Amino acid sequence: MTAMKIGVLCMLWTAGMVQAVIQDSYVSSEARGWIVGQIGDPYLWGPSINGGYILKFSADIDNDGRPEDFIGTTMGENDTECEWSIYSDGNELGGARFCFNGFTIILNKNEIDWPRWDKVSPLEISVQDQILKDDRITSSRRIVDIEDFAAIQDQWNSAGKKINPKVEAILLTDYVAGDRNWREINHENYKTTLTRQPYLKEDEERLSQQIAITPEQALAILEKSGPISKRKPKDRWVNNAGSATRESKRAAKPNTVSPFGAGGVLIYPAILVFGILSVLFFLFRKASQNKS
Repeated sequence: MTAMKIGVLCMLWTAGMVQAVIQDSYVSSEARGWIVGQIGDPYLWGPSINGGYILKFSADIDNDGRPEDFIGTTMGENDTECEWSIYSDGNELGGARFCFNGFTIILNKNEIDWPRWDKVSPLEISVQDQILKDDRITSSRRIVDIEDFAAIQDQWNSAGKKINPKVEAILLTDYVAGDRNWREINHENYKTTLTRQPYLKEDEERLSQQIAITPEQALAILEKSGPISKRKPKDRWVNNAGSATRESKRAAKPNTVSPFGAGGVLIYPAILVFGILSVLFFLFRKASQNKS
């Protein structure tokens, strides 16, 4: 293998490591927000079995060549649908709600829409438009009758693009303990509890024997693993927005994700520098061999 090929492989490996570290910083930030939001009033914590699963996937939805990162949780959710936080280039774009086993997006000129709907009465449908535009996601609802909704569905089917992501899952309790063994989740390998909480079949026995822990205990374990973003929990994860803990009120803005690792060192730039130095080393070595 030539020095150039080795250098290219080093660069590819470095790029993969950088992306993995960045994505993990998003996950840590989200996990902390979910846990802090349940402290003092864990109304979602118990039914989801100690906070449920963390879900993640990457997809280039805006066709700019750079995949967006999607981070979600099964905590408080039913069956396959959940609310996702979407990140791009270190910034949180916002949240959108859709199923992890596939969703449809509508591509317009300068925006992307994740449409979803709920039946609110025998003759009325609530249609929600979740629109990504100018690196920000906004949401709006409208009530339509069933006849009009049929035409809307036809439009979705003709103009929509189906996304079938490869979604990976890990138990929140495993993640806060330092485990990073993510596993793919799909219709074949998951089941639901009586309250329709999804779980992986391979975890069924372990979950039935799992000792209940509190959000406070989970937070303490998570923060032992190293400094993470002190994000404020979204109102969705707090039963009463006014009852958020002092700690969460002092938290940083929710769209800020800290790139810092232990000791205040920027981890992923360090990995990038290592990759570049590796390439230069192999090129220098090759040049020296040619001279000799």
